[in-house]
Amino acid sequence: MPGSRKRRKPELVGSEDLSEITEILGLEFSKETIEPIERALTVLRDLRRTLLMPGVPKVTMRAATLHTILDEFRSNLRHKYDKVLYQAGITTGESFGDDLMNFLEENKLVPQDEEVLLNIWMLFEENADWGDFEGTVDESREKLEIVISDCFLSRDTSDDTLVHSQFLEGYIEAASWELFKRYPQMFRRALNLERPHIEPAKILADTARHDVWKYVIDLQAEELQSAFNRFYESKYALQEEQYGTCELRVRQALENAFREKAQIDPESRVDLPKLMKAFSDSKVQFDHRKAKNIYGSTSGGIHDREDGKRQRCEKLVRNTGKVLKQIELTTLSEEQKEEIADQIHLQKKAVAQS
Repeated sequence: MPGSRKRRKPELVGSEDLSEITEILGLEFSKETIEPIERALTVLRDLRRTLLMPGVPKVTMRAATLHTILDEFRSNLRHKYDKVLYQAGITTGESFGDDLMNFLEENKLVPQDEEVLLNIWMLFEENADWGDFEGTVDESREKLEIVISDCFLSRDTSDDTLVHSQFLEGYIEAASWELFKRYPQMFRRALNLERPHIEPAKILADTARHDVWKYVIDLQAEELQSAFNRFYESKYALQEEQYGTCELRVRQALENAFREKAQIDPESRVDLPKLMKAFSDSKVQFDHRKAKNIYGSTSGGIHDREDGKRQRCEKLVRNTGKVLKQIELTTLSEEQKEEIADQIHLQKKAVAQS
């Protein structure tokens, strides 16, 4: 719809509004073609157009060339190949999820629910020619299912394509995390309304054969909501070049995450280093070194009242997101919570006696 970039207020996007997204991207579809999203996806699948986000660099290569590159990597990396390819998928999925949410926010387009968000994602994947993507979220918001046929990893090859499946697994995991975690933040920021805070927890089942790839992902309620609220405030502050605010929100996000996870009284005067040490001593799995570096970096920036450089803040936000995800997806036993509380008590007692 002409002039959509000039709208002053964000608007809800439903399945019937899919044509607006394609129009913003410079594609023209007849009104009778772009109807419900199911029909739109079918038409777009047949057209085989390329639908990508403006301003995002892109490259095209033959499927055979891609397989040659992957096979060469596998030959040289050997037993490390699966891990490297999975991490490549994670990195690619994170970048795509961030780009897609930025695109929607910049164009004042707010998906009306998680199903529409998912279908917009599937739309982009199909028209980037990654395959035929279909996604569903069940009514209870407990399962996310993605089915891919004609996957780009299985084209022009008769080999066992499962050797490359780790890339797609990492990609689906990371992209779904970025999209579903940021969606309620976007909704509140644009419309001052709340959406349920849900997140992909783990891939419950994934099956792959030469023609069909299927992923079923467990969805759960967000546990560390206060921490993630502060985290996304840091991301928005970074976008707006408010570097001091970005650093402050990063530190608050990290501290809130540890407090919420161990169910520590918010009024309890326990500083972040003591919280991190208590978690580490209680054998909770998280990147302790990365968390300490975040704390040290933000402490210097905040206390010195100096705005951080953009590159520094980008690294802070990126690393904080990784640590928060580790803490969020870790399950603490009651015994571990008690041990953390005991560790904090012992630290306080030692300080008092010194």
